[in-house]
Amino acid sequence: MNGGNGTIVPSYALANYLNENGCQAKVIDIMAETNPLGDLLCNGYNFLLRYSIFSASMYMELAHTFPIDNFSTFNKMSCKRLGVLLDKENPDAIVLICPWISRMILSAVKKLKNTNRLQPLVFVNVVDLGTGMTLSWINNNVDFTFLPTDNAYRFLTAQGLNQKKTSVLGVPLLKEFEAGSVTESEKVKAKLKNNFRVNDFVVAILGGSEGGTYTLSILKKLQKHLNGFEYIVQCGTNQRLYTKIEILTKIYKNVHPMGFVDSMRELYSMSDIVITKPGAITISELIISRVPFIIITYPIVMPQERGNVDFVKENKLGFIANDIQSLSGIIQNIRTGEIRIAYKKSSEKVRNNLFGTRKIGDKIISEIEKK
Repeated sequence: MNGGNGTIVPSYALANYLNENGCQAKVIDIMAETNPLGDLLCNGYNFLLRYSIFSASMYMELAHTFPIDNFSTFNKMSCKRLGVLLDKENPDAIVLICPWISRMILSAVKKLKNTNRLQPLVFVNVVDLGTGMTLSWINNNVDFTFLPTDNAYRFLTAQGLNQKKTSVLGVPLLKEFEAGSVTESEKVKAKLKNNFRVNDFVVAILGGSEGGTYTLSILKKLQKHLNGFEYIVQCGTNQRLYTKIEILTKIYKNVHPMGFVDSMRELYSMSDIVITKPGAITISELIISRVPFIIITYPIVMPQERGNVDFVKENKLGFIANDIQSLSGIIQNIRTGEIRIAYKKSSEKVRNNLFGTRKIGDKIISEIEKK
């Protein structure tokens, strides 16, 4: 069960693996299905993210302190809808990629009408990499919690998460990332397929699934500072942003808008540098692919993503740009070879252990079989 755009990829990655290994897994947007208040909050955040990253961050700050548990009418309605859904689906296990709804799920599980069968196991899968999680995510009443990194484990267990029911198993990502580092042949193939020359220096600016308009601002500023590069702007589902970038292509022949991307690995493969906000899934994919990336921290970082920035800094896995000048400088220095990521042994260990789909899936199957 997922609860927002940042949980869609890991939900489908895990469901696909489980289905390939003898299970019958189904992804359900739990907010849209059962929680009108939560769905409203998610949709409000996605709307703001598309048009103003600053407003979206302020909105998320409020959401993290929002007393949703006090809204008894909505919670009773959600529990009732959840009960109907769970009675219908009759699952052996529930995997939550959205940890903050675990209390509501557990409440609904206890009230299931079908008392002639065992209650479903409830797993929580945290995907944020560092220490940006709110303490409301901790729930020791679930059967098991999967964590992505040692950083997350140290932080959450120090706050009271039960160590005996917790394990670091990585992040559930799509199967295409299990291959690890992007190879030279993948780079060449991806560039040629997308009408670039092999020697073109390609900079990808990611706008996420919502297509954040901050990408347009970054593009315009980089065009003033850096020449001779090819720029891809990923616009997601934001058709309005795509149209604006498309208009720019009449002036700048080195600008290439891209809508919703079916294969992020292919996009990374054709890119010499990727510019992104610090979303946990994107960062995990880039670390595993070993493609140089720059996290932008201006004008602001989402509260739930701050720990991801710290994680990248601590493990020296990518670059951080706090303003357009530093962003331009980092790109130029990577281009000329003056700077590069100097992977430490500890960093390599983090990278090698980050793909978690198989490990998490096998753990779920094992626990169901024990039941």
